[in-house]
Amino acid sequence: MNSYSQSFPAAGYRLCSLCPRVCSIDRTTGHTGFCGQSSEIRLACATLHRGEEPPLVAGAGSGALFFSGCTLGCRDCQNWQLSREGAGRGVSAEELAEIMLHLETEGAANINFVTATQFIPSIVYALEIARSRGLGIPTVWNTSGFESASALDMLKPWIDIFLTDIKTLSSTLAIRETGRGDYPDVIREVLPVMLKDRDTAYDGETLVRGVIVRHLVLPEYIEESLDVIRWYGRNVGSRGIFSLMTQYLNPRDPGCERGISAFEYELLSDALAEAGIEEGFLQEPSGTAEWLPDFTRSNPFPDDYSRVLWHYRKGAIRR
Repeated sequence: MNSYSQSFPAAGYRLCSLCPRVCSIDRTTGHTGFCGQSSEIRLACATLHRGEEPPLVAGAGSGALFFSGCTLGCRDCQNWQLSREGAGRGVSAEELAEIMLHLETEGAANINFVTATQFIPSIVYALEIARSRGLGIPTVWNTSGFESASALDMLKPWIDIFLTDIKTLSSTLAIRETGRGDYPDVIREVLPVMLKDRDTAYDGETLVRGVIVRHLVLPEYIEESLDVIRWYGRNVGSRGIFSLMTQYLNPRDPGCERGISAFEYELLSDALAEAGIEEGFLQEPSGTAEWLPDFTRSNPFPDDYSRVLWHYRKGAIRR
């Protein structure tokens, strides 16, 4: 083990500055900042998940690890049971490493850390343990994009694929959706950090290295989405993979808001072509409420798209 193994996890939580909020809380004492989490890792679910982009779900699916808490707290978060209510339970870095190895044994294409910024020091330690015990599949950092460059520098040696949102580049919409008018500035700063030394690489049809940038279209804010597409075309282009998601669902009242119209969908498709974005994915506009996860269930997702191997209410789930 290197020097991370003893001092690094605890030191990373003192005067916490893991996200741009810089709460400066000593989380090792049990106190919490905005994310609502102490220095103890809290995990909600580990699943072989087939709901990610196609290059991430080869074999049995992506080995998705869903963590409690969130550094951003979006208004329409679909994982609100985790981000706001903190569903999950404490696990050690050793336990997390064993869960990663079990996911690999069961055929996971990668280890996918979902909204885990608040636990970066412990995740680095757990990855060190897992790698020393033979973990050989790629790692995915699945993030809102609300990251600090310094925390990403800490993380980058351990992560192969960045899967980041660009929620919006409008400060007005960012305030409405996230409460943070600086979100556009943050994502513009940290996306180049993710892209650096992350040229896209595949093993067959499976992504093993690179950056996927997601954007979820909000039906009443099509122009803001067009701005994101244009910006991405100018500033990222062929260096990343663009994933445009059009199946917005309101987690507070599924189905209460309209979806994307055929005309709007055509506008978005045309904008992708005009921006020269060739590598990526355009989702069909037909989301249903069954896609809203419920982490109180033993399988939060539709059974066809998820096989749970660990759940905070049950622990390890064996066949």
